This record gives sequence, C-alpha cells and structure tokens, in this order.
Amino acid sequence: MERIERTGIIIAMVAMIMGAMGGGLLWGISIAWGAVLSIGGFRLWCILTTRFVSGGKTSSVLVGFAGFAKLGILGFVLWWTVTCTPIQPLAFLVGLSSIVASILWVTLRG
Repeated sequence: MERIERTGIIIAMVAMIMGAMGGGLLWGISIAWGAVLSIGGFRLWCILTTRFVSGGKTSSVLVGFAGFAKLGILGFVLWWTVTCTPIQPLAFLVGLSSIVASILWVTLRG
C-alpha cells in the first residue's frame, strides 16, 4: 500500500471516530463507506495507470476499457449509495474527501 492510501486510511479512521462520537453510529458508517469508495477507486486508478503505461498496444486497449468500466461501476455505486441506503450525505462526503485530504497532506509534507 502506498503512502497516500495509508494516510487516507488514517484520516478516514480519525474522521470515523469523530463522526461516530459526534453524530452517532450512522455518521461513522457513512464516513467509512465514503472512505472505502474513494480509497478503493484511487487505488484502482493507480493500478490501471501503471498497467496502461507499461503495457503493449493490446493491453492498453483492455486497460482503457477497464478504466471506463470502473467509471461506470463507481458512478452506479455512488448513485445507489446516495439514493437507496440510509446514509448521512454530509458524512459520506467527508469520507469521500479523505483521499483528497491525504493527497494534500502527503504533497505538503513531502
């Protein structure tokens, strides 16, 4: 696991604890679900990008297709989560933002 993902998990864990203590268990679960989606999506993009850059012409087409499939699946999961599950939208957004905060933190810390 890379440094950005580890930092994202730490930020998400701190946010989950603070959310659960301040807003209840549903807040903690919503933050966790948002963090899982964002960190998992980021990790998959890293894997696909690495394979796209290092692969040949045929694997590049497959990796490109996998990237578009990942976008569609992630979009569906986000839509399903927001519309069909009882989550707190603000807490879910905090969880989704954990990867952004970790990228910023790692960039500024060096």
